[in-house]
Amino acid sequence: MLSIFYYLRTLDFNRMKKNTTVSSTVFSGRKKERIDIRFIGVENIELRNKETRKAYHVVFTFTQDGRKKSSDDMHMDFHRQNAYAAYAERQTANRRSEVLSQ
Repeated sequence: MLSIFYYLRTLDFNRMKKNTTVSSTVFSGRKKERIDIRFIGVENIELRNKETRKAYHVVFTFTQDGRKKSSDDMHMDFHRQNAYAAYAERQTANRRSEVLSQ
């Protein structure tokens, strides 16, 4: 899974259109899974210290054995700052973000 976060850093989200999906393969134990990464858009997120940052919102979908979902979708917000990326898992039901148009 850590390699997926590194892979995210290589994607050019500034040029991506909303709902663009890219796919990759990950290995979970002895099983091979496909991960679809769907770009939802750019949003403002509020950090614990009450600062607001623009962040990329993506959704991970894991599938195996002919597109059978192997887990619930995972929503993530992340932003790039200097030479590293910070990631924050989000819960869809507790969304306080405002979707920005690009």
